[in-house]
Amino acid sequence: MSLAIILCLAILSAANDLTLGCSSKSPAPDQNNPSTNPSAIKNMLGDNVQTTPYDNSGYDSKNGQANDPSDLKCDFSGPCCWKNSKPPYDTMEWVKASGDPDPTKFQSNFGTSSAPSGNYLLTSSDTQAGPADKAEFQSCLIPCAGDSIKVTLKHWQSSGGPKIQVCEVAQSDPNTLLGCQDLPSSGPGPDTVSLPPGQNVYIAIVGYNMVGKGGNMDIIQDINVDYPPCSSSPQPTTAASATQPPTSAAPDISGECKKVANDFNSGMGNYGPCDTVPNTFQQAGPDPFKNPATGVAKSPDNSKYAAAYLKPGDKACMQSPSGLFQNNDYQVKFQEYKATEGISMRACCDTIEGCPYETGSKVEKGDFRQWYQGAVTCKKGTSKIIYVAENKGPNEGGVGIDNIQVFDASGANQVC
Repeated sequence: MSLAIILCLAILSAANDLTLGCSSKSPAPDQNNPSTNPSAIKNMLGDNVQTTPYDNSGYDSKNGQANDPSDLKCDFSGPCCWKNSKPPYDTMEWVKASGDPDPTKFQSNFGTSSAPSGNYLLTSSDTQAGPADKAEFQSCLIPCAGDSIKVTLKHWQSSGGPKIQVCEVAQSDPNTLLGCQDLPSSGPGPDTVSLPPGQNVYIAIVGYNMVGKGGNMDIIQDINVDYPPCSSSPQPTTAASATQPPTSAAPDISGECKKVANDFNSGMGNYGPCDTVPNTFQQAGPDPFKNPATGVAKSPDNSKYAAAYLKPGDKACMQSPSGLFQNNDYQVKFQEYKATEGISMRACCDTIEGCPYETGSKVEKGDFRQWYQGAVTCKKGTSKIIYVAENKGPNEGGVGIDNIQVFDASGANQVC
């Protein structure tokens, strides 16, 4: 027996299970990483659930790019065009799981008996995590989506705080989550989130708010993504529809629609100040507006946007008169940004009182540098749409609006 082997055996004998290059065992799970902590999984799901690290090979095999929406379909039975993000973009990991959860434990921790089966992903913490801790699961790059990106998935969040949101990430600004929308707290769905169209964007599914003291877990399963690639966006109807005589003399609404829709790249368009509010919005961007801490972050598509900067007690308002709503209801979608606690945003039809859309003034740490999707439906007979922001908090801060688009009343079909 060689001297090296004798020394190695002696070291192992003295240190029991200590391995110093004398064994080929895999490293033990990192007990300090909450998303791979086996005690959290056992306590919340039972002994039947097994986990393994998520394999990024499906993402790598596509060179990180989706050629078709079907590339982003994932049931976790094999490689997917998705990957775990790494620090500094997140601090936790999604891991692959299989096996049926213990029914009693699952009901107690998730408040439902409808548990996942087969393959799924989870991220967890057996103790209270920090408010900035999150696990980000990122899709392959979408080169160009000609219309809304619809993301459908099943999900479960344990009681006590954990949340899941679906966001966009621009390739040009990987640090910023855009247009984030929280999934309902009552799973499992499936639920669908509609993200804005765009070029060179990723989808991010983010587990966060792991603030429960008795254990936290998010679970996702069966991801489906649908969008029309720019080369296959719906084309205007031609010969077949042109041969049908109109049933009524419907007015051409395209001009009126464009008075409401605006991406602000060419200025404020038809939007101007409101009669009763002294401050208004101005064109800004593509760089952040005002200072990085309390100003407005880059817009979802890294372009220009409308912005205002409010001191405590200030209001800002912009409005656009339009005949768009003369004969029908329409839904108006937009992206909005609030920088500091105390700022509220309203989208209104004709009057700034009793507005159909209001965000409230709460801003959490997780909202920092994030744009959110908003929508307001204005009824038939509305003569103008109004956006008003008010700072009721103690600190000054910025507010932004971008990518205003008009849809039919159902919100399914874009008009302009």
